[in-house]
Amino acid sequence: MRFAKYHGLGNDFLVVDLRDVSAADAAAAQDPARVIALCDRQFGVGGDGVLAILPSATADARMRVLNSDGSEAEMCGNGLRCVVQWLHDHGGVAKEEMAIDTGAGRHVCELLQRNVTVSMGAPRLLRGEIPMVGPLGASVGLGLQTGAWMIGGQLVGFASGEWRGSDDRLRKRIYLAILCLIAGMIIMVFGNLFGKAW
Repeated sequence: MRFAKYHGLGNDFLVVDLRDVSAADAAAAQDPARVIALCDRQFGVGGDGVLAILPSATADARMRVLNSDGSEAEMCGNGLRCVVQWLHDHGGVAKEEMAIDTGAGRHVCELLQRNVTVSMGAPRLLRGEIPMVGPLGASVGLGLQTGAWMIGGQLVGFASGEWRGSDDRLRKRIYLAILCLIAGMIIMVFGNLFGKAW
């Protein structure tokens, strides 16, 4: 199986072009056991996941995100940036704007001087829109994640009644999450300004 190793802001992936292979070869490349073996950092190639580039009847391509544990994610912004760069450099799609279908819908991407920007769409901030278990009225916990997109979903607790409570630990976690959001945005701005994929 031919693959390329790409990274977007530190997330590293194995990019596999399955647009012109047999159905059996495409299925074998996306098999969860194979994905786990390939992504193993000690005995495999190593990576955060496998990005399968598949044909699309209505877009430039379709991307399927297979995590290192073999599960499937509906979307990955850094992975999408890698797929667009690969399609431009090696996949015969020499366009500055591409439409890529994902499990989360179609995303329009723009490639300018080796910088890929992705139209991520509106964030899902309501508890019922976030794929989690538990009652719909429950507050979403705050996590310390550094990606601006991920923090948006983590700040749902800010709008809940918990903010008005007397829990100083929660308040500190919210402040820290906001600082991480600002830091993530600064990193993205500088990456775009200086033309570097970090």
